[in-house]
Amino acid sequence: MKMYSDSREYLLDELNQLDMIIHLQVLKQQQVRSVDPLQQFRGLVLSEEEIAGLLGDVSVLPKDDESCQLREIKIEQIREGLRVEALRIRERREASLNNGIYLSLNHLAQIFNLTHFEQQCIIICLAVELERKYGKLYAYLQNDVTRQKPDVELILKLLCAEPQERLVARSVFSPQAPLIKHGLLQLADNSPGNLIPLISRNLKLNDRIVDFLLEFGQIDVRLAPVASLVLPGADKSGKFQGIETRQRVKEFLYSYFGESGSVGEGVIFYCHGKYGAGKKLLVESLCDELELPLIYGDTERMLDSWIPFEELMQLLGREAALQGAILCMVNFDHLLDGGDKSLLQVESLIEAVQTYSRLTFLLGRRPWNPQGVIRETVFIDIEAPAPDVTARQNLWEELSEEYLGADTPAFNPDWRALAGKFRFTPGQIRDALAVAHHRALWCPPGDRRVTMADLYAACRAQSNQKLSSLAQKLKPGYTWDDIILPLDRLKQLQEICSQVKYRDVVYDQWVLLAKCLMAED
Repeated sequence: MKMYSDSREYLLDELNQLDMIIHLQVLKQQQVRSVDPLQQFRGLVLSEEEIAGLLGDVSVLPKDDESCQLREIKIEQIREGLRVEALRIRERREASLNNGIYLSLNHLAQIFNLTHFEQQCIIICLAVELERKYGKLYAYLQNDVTRQKPDVELILKLLCAEPQERLVARSVFSPQAPLIKHGLLQLADNSPGNLIPLISRNLKLNDRIVDFLLEFGQIDVRLAPVASLVLPGADKSGKFQGIETRQRVKEFLYSYFGESGSVGEGVIFYCHGKYGAGKKLLVESLCDELELPLIYGDTERMLDSWIPFEELMQLLGREAALQGAILCMVNFDHLLDGGDKSLLQVESLIEAVQTYSRLTFLLGRRPWNPQGVIRETVFIDIEAPAPDVTARQNLWEELSEEYLGADTPAFNPDWRALAGKFRFTPGQIRDALAVAHHRALWCPPGDRRVTMADLYAACRAQSNQKLSSLAQKLKPGYTWDDIILPLDRLKQLQEICSQVKYRDVVYDQWVLLAKCLMAED
């Protein structure tokens, strides 16, 4: 059995089968439809000759007793052809899937647990998105030239042979059924109060689902302002420092999802810590190792969007499922300050996560206790590790080469002093180096070298942004030699300054050394 080469070839086969189904329905309707006397309104109506041409049927049958018999023969021929075609498509599809060929419609069905009937509904709605001829065919079958999208009744007639089957199949279009619940199909109803009966409501295939079926990988256009997709192996802005934390998370994921009892429960990691602590780098490094794409959602931007937060959250969750991506929500703290409204938004976020994502990361700056909010999902709290003074010194040295490059200071910077005085995260160190580089660029040509003064100014800009609103910074104009005090008082001041200057030596190096010596004893 010949296999499909890709999803597009398979979809074209499904569309060819749809042509046969539509042809069959046209013949059925011609059996009961009287001769149309309105040929003078050609252009406002669709004639049977035009429909026959769209279907490639050049032999338009006359409407007499003999033609009725011929039409019956034609109907049986099409029915037999449909049975053969359906069997051929099924065998080719199974052979393709068994050999690892990706078919987008089959993948969509696996993601959202779609039945064969629901997949055929998608094909019917996809057709009008790809060729205009289907709009005319649907308009003819619905006896309304303005209705070029299929309604529920038309789909039921095309796919169900008996009235009893149509009554049962109506449930496919209920709000809780997969096609409507996940926004794969959209029910159109422009009447006030939703007064149009269900069978008369038009159906449209969601634009993002059209792109998915055609294997276009970009995210939903409505998510573009609030979300981004990161593919494994993409260039990252830095290297995550907490190797032990990353290894522990990875080992947990392998052990947890490898257990049969974890099939129904997803995992939510809440990672919190200061700005620049490497929370995003942790998630990105894990995705690289797991070879999975990552989709970011910015909670702050979602709250400011004109699209309701709950709708955006469902779109984001669905996008994560379509991409097969790990979902990561940044700036999660912004959901925690709005009282009852924020609680509802948190609940909608958790509901979307539980529906669409088995592995989710929430990133914030402060601890959070999800008591009473998260059920049937494993919740794990992770505090992003803060680098000690030695790690900070190493970061200063490593990142200075990356951010300063040719502008590396001619003098020998005291990275240890900077690491001791400013308890920065990796992200803050990067920002300080970038600011120092920009300050050097502002100097006259030939003097564009980063100085220690540039580094200190950049560090202070990172560390005292809120303090500047409470106090005024004074630049010292005097030295120790200018201070007139008794010698013992002067020594006390110098000891206070030394305590601040060398606190990292005492608390980090000496204390660690003492612990090591005690362990040896």
